[in-house]
Amino acid sequence: MEGLRLPPRVALASGAVALSVFALVGLVGNTEVAAANRASDAQSWRHEATAARRAMRFAPWRTDPWRLRAESRYSLGDRAGAQADLVTALRKDPQDWNLWWDLAVVEQGKARRKAFARALALDPLSPELAQSRSWLGIR
Repeated sequence: MEGLRLPPRVALASGAVALSVFALVGLVGNTEVAAANRASDAQSWRHEATAARRAMRFAPWRTDPWRLRAESRYSLGDRAGAQADLVTALRKDPQDWNLWWDLAVVEQGKARRKAFARALALDPLSPELAQSRSWLGIR
């Protein structure tokens, strides 16, 4: 009978270790997103991009790292890179009006109008969108 007690202990210990690893990965991902946000606030675009890249590794399910890296790329003059990062983020969450608005900022012409229209459809009462319409050149 004593031999039957070991497997449940092993299973419980294995589950606890797996849960701990998952929690640690989540913590590191959140820490890197926070670091990228601080770098963004300080307009330290290269640091923001570095922290966002690390966050992508530890929190691949989140859109924040992609949005933050897009912001840093755009601020450093890499419009195509910013567009690619925002498209990746939108594949993860196509219902996030902020991502569509960010895409409208980096896009031009018809693509800008389309992204802005999608953001507006998702949040028609947004004061940010109402204020940015003229800034983006959208009527």
